Amino acid sequence: MSGMAGWVDLRHGVGQQANLPHSKVTKVILDMIAAMAGRGPDGQAVWLGPDLALGHCSTVASRYDFNEQPWIGEIRGATVAIMYTGQIYNMWQLQQELASFGPAPDRWSYAEIIRARLWRGYGTARSALRACSLLPLDGQKRELLLARDRLGLQPLYYTLTDGGIIFASVPTAIQAHPQFTAKLDRSALAIVLQPRMAMPGETPLKGLHELPPANVLSFSKRGHTQVRYWQLESAPHTDNFEQTSDHVRALLEGVVARQFEDQVPSAAMLSGGIDSTSVAALVMKQLATRGAGPALDTFCLKFDTDEDAFTSSELRPDIDAPFAALAAEYMGTRHTTLSATMQDLLNVIPATRTARGLPGWGQFDASMYLLFERMRDNFSVALTGEAADEIFGGYPYYFKPDLLARAQFPWLGDGPKLADYLSPALITAQQVA
Repeated sequence: MSGMAGWVDLRHGVGQQANLPHSKVTKVILDMIAAMAGRGPDGQAVWLGPDLALGHCSTVASRYDFNEQPWIGEIRGATVAIMYTGQIYNMWQLQQELASFGPAPDRWSYAEIIRARLWRGYGTARSALRACSLLPLDGQKRELLLARDRLGLQPLYYTLTDGGIIFASVPTAIQAHPQFTAKLDRSALAIVLQPRMAMPGETPLKGLHELPPANVLSFSKRGHTQVRYWQLESAPHTDNFEQTSDHVRALLEGVVARQFEDQVPSAAMLSGGIDSTSVAALVMKQLATRGAGPALDTFCLKFDTDEDAFTSSELRPDIDAPFAALAAEYMGTRHTTLSATMQDLLNVIPATRTARGLPGWGQFDASMYLLFERMRDNFSVALTGEAADEIFGGYPYYFKPDLLARAQFPWLGDGPKLADYLSPALITAQQVA
């Protein structure tokens, strides 16, 4: 995880409208970086040019992270600036492809991969955008490209100004810029009350936009355009159960083999469910294959009220901790069960809102925050089965007929009805009842 921020003004030049000297422009970028400091505690950098100011804060989560951003250099005679967040998980494949085009650099890094792909054309650079948000800026064409990864793992927001654009990994960084004033869009009040209603690209703040997953935004003096560069396509499934199981297992084994780096201190979240347990088991298999030292550390979070106050639901039918302990014992991981109180949960909710920069998902963010906070004491990477329900259709509203038959988005029926707390007049005005 890392963060990037930038200010581009191709019409007036950065800061010139407000007669800001370079020192003031630098402070603006530093303020933007400070607003997302939690995303990059391992280093930060600022770069200024006549038309742009860039800032980056980094977390070293891979041997290919060298804190070398923003990268500024020459590509085909043009000065190009590059920043990215996230990781490139097919590094080995890209290195092999690039080896046939000339001598390899002394030390491979994410920036070198992106630079080399851009040298061959932006279309080839898109192959690196599986879990990465990318900013290449072409000084010759005077064109900025903002690209977001395929599934939207890396957040990316922007706002347009008179002749320019301000962008950052989180909304709070954009709010730290003096040219942006946060104002609630009354027509988007429903997103504040029920974040599950937000569609890709929507935010509840006027003028603040989220770049949707798998999209590229191009910005120049001519204006801006946005295109989608990748999309899943449905196709008939003809495999039987055994073939499907073998195929999914092979895919997961390949993903873990490519993405797990034993040189970086890593631990895994473990609930005892099929998603997190599968990931942890495959990592343990990789450790054994590589002879990479001690067992994997796994973590689970429980609350002191679980035994007395837990209420089963479709999304969480059981308490995780006992199943996580059984899975850890079977796999042979070094398992830690962390305990928290409901007050602990309430105490960190403000921090989760600050980190996300927008309304979150009930207590989910807070419990994850507590877990990550403890894991971060000794580890810089958390392995998880998160997003498996989205990708494999694991949520009940993907397959239960009664939920699919609802006259609304199926996932909204079980959400908190926060509109009940609004005044009747506001409900009528906003039509959010």
